[in-house]
Amino acid sequence: MEFLKRHYEKLILLVLLLAFILSMVYVLRIIDQTKEITEESLQIPTRAADYEVHDPKAAEFEIADYWQSRNANWPASQARNKANPFFSDLVVTFPMARCPGEDKKPCGKIIPLYYFTEEQPCPFCGLELKKPPKRTAEEGQLFLNNIQLTQEEATRFRLNVEDALLDRDNDGFSNIFEIRVAKTSPVDPRSHSPMWYRLRLQEIRRVELPIKFMAVNTNNSDDKSRWDLQLNMVNKRNREITSIEAVGNTIELDNKTYKIADVKLVKREIPAETKGGTPRISDESVMYLEQVEGTDKLELQVGKKVFSSRPKAIMKDVGVRDGMIICDIGERFRMGLRTTGFANYRVKAIDAKAMTVTLENPSAVEGDTTLDPAGRKMVVTKKGMIPDEMLVNFENEQLREDGMGMAPRGGY
Repeated sequence: MEFLKRHYEKLILLVLLLAFILSMVYVLRIIDQTKEITEESLQIPTRAADYEVHDPKAAEFEIADYWQSRNANWPASQARNKANPFFSDLVVTFPMARCPGEDKKPCGKIIPLYYFTEEQPCPFCGLELKKPPKRTAEEGQLFLNNIQLTQEEATRFRLNVEDALLDRDNDGFSNIFEIRVAKTSPVDPRSHSPMWYRLRLQEIRRVELPIKFMAVNTNNSDDKSRWDLQLNMVNKRNREITSIEAVGNTIELDNKTYKIADVKLVKREIPAETKGGTPRISDESVMYLEQVEGTDKLELQVGKKVFSSRPKAIMKDVGVRDGMIICDIGERFRMGLRTTGFANYRVKAIDAKAMTVTLENPSAVEGDTTLDPAGRKMVVTKKGMIPDEMLVNFENEQLREDGMGMAPRGGY
């Protein structure tokens, strides 16, 4: 113990010296090993290919053929119980039809087509139903060609063959028209024919304007500027309002600004009609309106309907339910939605004899403004650009919106 007490400092230094020597030997060993590293030893070995090389032009990579060989439609539903004639997979309902009802007890309810094909009485009103007549071979072929899509067409766009007259992308054109005639995509709202294709001329006539001259109050003065003129008009919210105007005022009517130019006071006695022995006075006064920026003039007689001074074109937009456009020469209108894109048009000419309306592009500044982007002259006729058998069937669209799954089949 005395030895350790005397020399413990030397012993500690000896241990540290040995640790230092060992560490130096280890460092020298590492340095020596680094000399053995070469460029080849740093290369990552190449792995052998474990895949097969395919030809991208091979038949198995033809997308169109791939989808044609597979049925993308929902499988037809089958009855779980053969004794039950009513079955559905909750996506495609069983065929339905509307009961024609009775004279004394109208029904008109939508019931399974089974009651017609099996000549069973209506479950609601008890009417004896008749089996729908079968189509002839010619009628059946016409139905398949014009009303239904082919299986190839339906598969290509992920549709059902019964969707021919529906409007999947909500652009106002039926699926069958876009596929067979327009050659556009029925599932892309931006891919469609020019919007004016949806227009059909209904008639050309003067239309009633939303204004009526009701009365004149002279305020016991011969100065017309002090007279009160009562007008009933319909505002933009389609509400009837009463307005008191004066000569010289301006009013907005039929998308135009008119100035009240003059008033002619006409009072006529009606001898056959008396009130307390006094003849009844009929107010037949007339108000004269003049267009501020234009040449149009209107005459308003108290209590009488007011019609446009010139015939207007009444066009139906077959791409929307109950769509109607009424325009005069020079007036603009817009068609489309945010999803489909908007199209602006202006009426350039109305030919009442030929029953045509010529449109033009209001933003065009040079060239023939009556041509659409495809180079076709924009002339609206009674027949229109879309065949009758290819118009959108809004009854079928409504049934889908009501959650019925599909339109009643059988057309009965």
